[in-house]
Amino acid sequence: MFAFTRRKAFEVAVAGSLVALAGVVCNAALYLSSQMRPSQYVLAYYNGLALGFVNDSLSVLVSLMVALNGLATIVFSKHYMSPSNREHPVSLEETPRYYGWLLLFEASALGFVYSSTLLSMVAFFELTSLCSYALISYYEDPESRRSGLQAFIVTHIAALGLYLAAGLTYASTGSVEVVALKGMPEELKTIAELLLLVAAAGKSAQIPFHRWLPDAMVAPTPVSAYLHAAAMVKLGAYLMLRVLVDAGYTHTVALACLAVGVVSMAYGCAMYFPQLDMKRLLAYSTITQLSYIFMGAGLASLGSAMALKGAELHIFTHGFAKELFFLVAGLISFSAGTRMLDKISGLRAARTAAVGFTVAALSVTGVPPFGLFWSKILLILGGYSAGSIVAAIIATAMLCESIVCFAWFLRVFTKCVGGEPSDAVKSMQREPTTMKMTVYFLALMSLLAPFLATPFL
Repeated sequence: MFAFTRRKAFEVAVAGSLVALAGVVCNAALYLSSQMRPSQYVLAYYNGLALGFVNDSLSVLVSLMVALNGLATIVFSKHYMSPSNREHPVSLEETPRYYGWLLLFEASALGFVYSSTLLSMVAFFELTSLCSYALISYYEDPESRRSGLQAFIVTHIAALGLYLAAGLTYASTGSVEVVALKGMPEELKTIAELLLLVAAAGKSAQIPFHRWLPDAMVAPTPVSAYLHAAAMVKLGAYLMLRVLVDAGYTHTVALACLAVGVVSMAYGCAMYFPQLDMKRLLAYSTITQLSYIFMGAGLASLGSAMALKGAELHIFTHGFAKELFFLVAGLISFSAGTRMLDKISGLRAARTAAVGFTVAALSVTGVPPFGLFWSKILLILGGYSAGSIVAAIIATAMLCESIVCFAWFLRVFTKCVGGEPSDAVKSMQREPTTMKMTVYFLALMSLLAPFLATPFL
């Protein structure tokens, strides 16, 4: 693709993403028709080292989100990555490189989601980190290169946890399958799962690996959208859910997962307030929302089946809501030349941006009937029904964050959508049709996502 013309590269990227989506949808349909029987397949095997494929409710649900958001990102990019972009005009000759890396990003994320062994997870984990480096540093200015390198180094350091866990599992059981963790002695299982938690926290920008994510917002906005919604930070949270579903946690790991989640949630929530850059605000929101999944996994390990369903639903619903919010930020910066919140007001004059902003804010803050309301309710009620003081405290913390998040985003919404149009909004250029179609599609998905996910929960 790197040698293609811009038009050819875009067409190949769309075609590749459509093929991936068709495959994922067909797989989901076959899975439902088989009465949702989980299955695992070994694709390659040598002396206990295997590359495998897992097909269950979790992998099917997350792969649907990855594929749908991947297609939306590529379609939105057609006009965003062009000289017409008022914030970041892009040379058309450079875009084939962009589409090549973006398509590989999607393929790597899908590979990770369908992996049944730690060995194949290592490969796809590193591939997504490489793609994120190339895409975050796409503009090739010093800040972009520094941020891309920072993201790569931090996630690669965290990946050492995945390497070590795979080695420990193989040494103990003679296998690298995730389910092999179940057969390890409790002490070794605890060590292996804590190592996997390190890898997951690094990938999902949880404390103490959080710094790279807000800095990565120098990337093109469609990249930021896909990185947050599906192909990068979601994989860490998915890893912990995969381990929980296949092998279960020890009590120590469950408490560690809860601790990482609650500290990350508190930090991300506190960092809402000083943000003026819309994308950095959304980055801290992502840190906070992903912490819900870590806490949900911990609560599920303590005995709450409702929290597990909430965590699985949250990874799905948040994907569409956050993709929408970032692409709305991209639409505004494309048309108005800025994404700074202090320069944006009166967006109601720009219908698509106003509708997208409204739906994204309602969904991310958990307002019914939008997606995150249902997943947050399951997580919070799951905490209160777990029957322990620790779980009740975690559920209360989630509830408090939801209230703060709603209050702050209501303030941002009132300022940006209401009021008199600012100079930047008054001078907004007309949005291309493909951008508007993508925003409306994701707005619809933000509403329908919990209902589409229900058969898989």
